[in-house]
Amino acid sequence: MNEFALAGAGWKIEGRWTARAAAVRVTSDSDFLANPIAQEAAFNDLLRHNERLLRSNGAWSQIGTTIVGLRGDLVPITASGLTAAAHREGAPTVARYLAHRRNGMAMPESVPGRGDLSKFNQIEERLNSFAQIPYQSVSR
Repeated sequence: MNEFALAGAGWKIEGRWTARAAAVRVTSDSDFLANPIAQEAAFNDLLRHNERLLRSNGAWSQIGTTIVGLRGDLVPITASGLTAAAHREGAPTVARYLAHRRNGMAMPESVPGRGDLSKFNQIEERLNSFAQIPYQSVSR
């Protein structure tokens, strides 16, 4: 997990490990990397965080619908797809993508460093690729 993901999970803020991390004896990067149980817990906390954001920005309410993708194909909206897309590009970008498609706007410009792929292309790819993967919400 990168610094951004660890911050979203509530494990590391401004380069410092939080009390949440310390509760499972993680006070350094090496502690975290040596502790698979802590890594799993941090990942679940990140999933919870992303689900909360997807619910609050309205994306989660679109589960079970289908949208027209960037190239005109149909894209299913599922919990697993939304979760995978939010993990890759962030829940706010997922919401922007869904609004973009809802409004039928043109494909956005490419993102430097990603060749011909924009963030929206990455989101759409994850929505499609993970659509049929079983997903059980970790929100409490």
